[in-house]
Amino acid sequence: MMNIASNDNPYAKNFIIWRIIMENSASDSMSAKRFCPNCGHEVAQDAVFCPNCGYDLTKNRVESATQKEETAQPQQSQPKPQPQAQPQVGTRAAQKPPMSKRKRGLLIAGGIVLLALIIAGVIGSNYYSRNSQLDRLMAAIKADDDATVAQYVSPEDSQFKVTANSVKPWVKQIRANNYYQTIQKDNLSPSSASDTSYRFIPSGKHLFFFQGYQLTVPTGYAMVTTNQDETDVTVSNRSNLNFSGKVDGKRIGPFIPGDYTFTATAKIKDRTAKAKANYTFDPVADDASKAATQAVDLSIKTISADVLGYPGAVVYVDGDKVGTINDKSVLSLDQLPITRTSKLTQIYTTSNGQKVESRPEQLSDYSDYDEISVGYPGVITHDDADSLLGDVFSSFQTLANDGSDDDEEETLSDHFTNGSSNEFAQSLIKMAHDNYDADGVDYTDATASLEHVTPLAKNRAYIIFSVIYRFRNDDTDQYHVQKYEYNGEIDKVDDSEYRIVKFDLEKKLEDTHQDA
Repeated sequence: MMNIASNDNPYAKNFIIWRIIMENSASDSMSAKRFCPNCGHEVAQDAVFCPNCGYDLTKNRVESATQKEETAQPQQSQPKPQPQAQPQVGTRAAQKPPMSKRKRGLLIAGGIVLLALIIAGVIGSNYYSRNSQLDRLMAAIKADDDATVAQYVSPEDSQFKVTANSVKPWVKQIRANNYYQTIQKDNLSPSSASDTSYRFIPSGKHLFFFQGYQLTVPTGYAMVTTNQDETDVTVSNRSNLNFSGKVDGKRIGPFIPGDYTFTATAKIKDRTAKAKANYTFDPVADDASKAATQAVDLSIKTISADVLGYPGAVVYVDGDKVGTINDKSVLSLDQLPITRTSKLTQIYTTSNGQKVESRPEQLSDYSDYDEISVGYPGVITHDDADSLLGDVFSSFQTLANDGSDDDEEETLSDHFTNGSSNEFAQSLIKMAHDNYDADGVDYTDATASLEHVTPLAKNRAYIIFSVIYRFRNDDTDQYHVQKYEYNGEIDKVDDSEYRIVKFDLEKKLEDTHQDA
């Protein structure tokens, strides 16, 4: 490398002269006066030659500048650094070499990384704060986002396998009962006391740095009982808990809060029987029936009984047909498998082809060898119809023996639709008056008996009944006995009242005389 401070270099001399001029003009520390080193004559600050003797004033400056440049040059030939010479008067300190591009780039990159880490730390601290994570859990529950909810669930019993499907019952319970605010209120601060058994506690780390949180969820067990050897039991939303066999108080679980349905299926006498029971676990509700540990009875019982009904009515148990009522108005059941919730119904087809379904009967209310009967919606029962007819003919008997009585006539008419305007009520009152006026009739006795009630439609019943009339003649001291069969209709007219719409004489069954 060329040394620009060499005296042999023509460029060096000009460069040094320029530096001297610049230093003299810029320096505030130098003296305002200057003297020639050869003759001592005063010269100007920017003079190059002495005006008195012609001395080259740059010579001394060149030597000084040369020394300064040589002092600034590193000693490449010597391995050890030499002590730096004291700077001479009138010289400037050596400048620091500029920073390399690589070093400058590394510093800039380091600064950017540091800034990014600071920003990420601030954002992460907010995003992964305790309350932010709790808010996200509540939002996921409200949105029915089971997959996200599962990430925050920590069951008390670690044997519970947390999946999007297994948390569904709990999410449904929280949504149905609006427990969001209850859980959040009890977990607003780490030190708050929870009344719900739900605690939002630290659990693991996010990105190896930020604290994670999960909600502790209580767990419970169902104590299941079955009574058939070949029973298959399934559990809603928990297929891993399905099992088979006859068990007595088997501990099944664990479960987190929610509503679960147990279904038992068994085959008895070539008929498939099912039993269902619910297990509802709710730690928030103050209800012993929703406690963590509950008994679940899936026993399947059988019943042998006679079902009474209208001939031709089809009998169903839990929606499955089990037989048809015969001409003797009965269907015998032999060891029919039922559950504690099994219900029996009948469907009767009327003469005009209309199908009428009976009210259900709870079979668990019956025992073996009982008689099971049903009623139809709005259709009067056999006992009620029999009682209604008894009241009507009791009033008839009073009128036939005592004569006209407005109150008694009104009582009789009230049992008919449209009251005293009903033509059949009017005909019955007239018949009573005729008997009262008849010669040779001293006393009339009328006894009605219901034979059958069958549905015509909802709130309408077809009835068949008989009436035995006994007319006493005091002169002969005998009774004239007549028995007639009638058919008619009884309708439901409001929530609890039934009225006779009509009746017609069907046939005479008996006509005899008896001694009094």
